[in-house]
Amino acid sequence: MTDSKIYDEVLIKHNRFPSHKKILSNAQYILEGINPGCGDEIKLYISFENGVISEAAFNGSICALSQTCADLMLDSIIGKNKEEVTELIESAYRASEGDEAGIFPGAEIIRSFSESKARSKCTLLGWKTLDKIIKEV
Repeated sequence: MTDSKIYDEVLIKHNRFPSHKKILSNAQYILEGINPGCGDEIKLYISFENGVISEAAFNGSICALSQTCADLMLDSIIGKNKEEVTELIESAYRASEGDEAGIFPGAEIIRSFSESKARSKCTLLGWKTLDKIIKEV
């Protein structure tokens, strides 16, 4: 199967059946992120227990690429502490610059859209919003 087909399947799966798209009314941290270039709006919900992300979700009006990357991002951060999440955020930023080092769900998708400035912003919308939350923690 070609990379394109794999990416298409991942995008379709997470767009149609996102695992983490919901509202967490009891979340400790809630933050909205906006991509001014296209108008996508995401709201992240994060809760910590004993220093580890115990629950995370997102909601909003976002494109399929933003939704896929947000869903995969939450797959990778649940169960991680602040330091581990900070490393993943930095890895996502490096992946958006075409760096091969990032190994987490969605790194290849971020990397594959790194040459398109507009689409790269879609892949990072959730990550940038998460980065702001983690800096508050």
